[in-house]
Amino acid sequence: MRYLIIETVASRPHLETAGEIALTLAKDGNEVFFCFIGDGLPWSDWALSPMVRLMGGSYSGRIQQFISLLREGGVKIVSPVALDQHKKLRIDDWSGRFFGDLEALKKYQYEQQSLGLGVASSLISCFRTAHFAPNKHVKLVKNALISAAEVFEKSKEIITQTKPQQVVTFNGRFATTKPIVLAAELVQIPVLIHERGSDFSKYEIFTDSVHNFEFRQREIVRYWENADPSERQKLGHEFFKRRRAGHGIGWHSFTADQEKGRIPQRASGKKRWVYFSSSDDEFAAISDGFLSGPWNSQIEAVRNLLGLAASNSEVELVIRVHPHLKIKASIERARWSALQGPNIINLPPSDPTDSYSLIESSDVVFSFGSTIGIEAAYWGRPSVLLGASSYAQSGAVYAPESASELRDLLRDSSAIRVASQDLCLPFGFYYLTYGRPFQFYQPTSLFDGTFLGKNLDWKPAYLGWLKQLGLNRVLHSIHQRIRLG
Repeated sequence: MRYLIIETVASRPHLETAGEIALTLAKDGNEVFFCFIGDGLPWSDWALSPMVRLMGGSYSGRIQQFISLLREGGVKIVSPVALDQHKKLRIDDWSGRFFGDLEALKKYQYEQQSLGLGVASSLISCFRTAHFAPNKHVKLVKNALISAAEVFEKSKEIITQTKPQQVVTFNGRFATTKPIVLAAELVQIPVLIHERGSDFSKYEIFTDSVHNFEFRQREIVRYWENADPSERQKLGHEFFKRRRAGHGIGWHSFTADQEKGRIPQRASGKKRWVYFSSSDDEFAAISDGFLSGPWNSQIEAVRNLLGLAASNSEVELVIRVHPHLKIKASIERARWSALQGPNIINLPPSDPTDSYSLIESSDVVFSFGSTIGIEAAYWGRPSVLLGASSYAQSGAVYAPESASELRDLLRDSSAIRVASQDLCLPFGFYYLTYGRPFQFYQPTSLFDGTFLGKNLDWKPAYLGWLKQLGLNRVLHSIHQRIRLG
């Protein structure tokens, strides 16, 4: 079979994952083409800042070493195509004609393809706000649109040149990765998406969008049905126990700074509802048709819940704002801190309250899709899901389909039953085990590792020494500020 791997992301572990897939496919006797088209773009999510480049940072050597290793492994390297002047002028004109807010950016199309959606997704993530304002960053938006269109045009030409039966790329939602998916879909070539697996020792290949919750639900069922019955039960329980113990499982833990057993004092005689927030920018960044529910946004759902709590003198509502909001844009923190009212306790992201003790103190737990929603069900509390999630159809949570259905459900919250713990186990098993172990890439952490024994680094040696001295966070902060402008 003929595969074409197109990448624009040079950071680790995503480039190494592309190499892992390329070498695995070639080893199995497939014809594999690889092309990196992330060089020379006016903007990308992973570009090194001018300051970092001035200090000697560069992806160039890393990419060259990587390509040499692939070539030695039997992968055919395709040189990036150069766009002619006519296409460049057309792209420049198209990008310069954009005007509008974030919703307009999401709808902005190039040749009837939703390139603006990928650009919006990237900028929401980079600025860490669901309310990114394009009119405040006109030049940046234009450069991101140019990058998206150039990747789209180059992908089309490379696909025409190599005539693959399948295209492979990373994630598929960003400004410079979504165009690759759209170019392949335009000529009806199936796309495989690679992403991280359940922990840093694994990667996964998806046949659908990583952000499609219905697809993830089917994957959860598939993994469960194909697993050994005794082993899956054990690992399903292990997921929830490890999460409570503070293990990040696939990412950083957000409960490390919490004080075990700490909870706010409960009002005498009142039932306690607890809402655990999710990151609004993360939901906004993936809102490409896969989110669903009766509320247009998390804030709208919470305001609905605030009204129900305020009108019920027998209830207190605790809002546990996600700890990750500490590093989000100030506008996001302000929106959450403004949620006040009668019978309301609002815990800011830096509050040391123990999330799991808070679950135990609750009568009902609410979430908009975060993992804590099904964790609450596992630990014996009624859980109500107000947004979209891969556990929506698990049977472990209530998922009201309208504001009136939520109101009726909470009319007598003591009647809300606790789900069977067994219903939570397929979710736990999947998120503890999904993915394929690396063979050619040897990861040592979320962002470090060697590929075929080689450390393909973008940093000069002295930056490694600074990291050892504990200055890496300062460098990262400088890099972020300069890159975003």
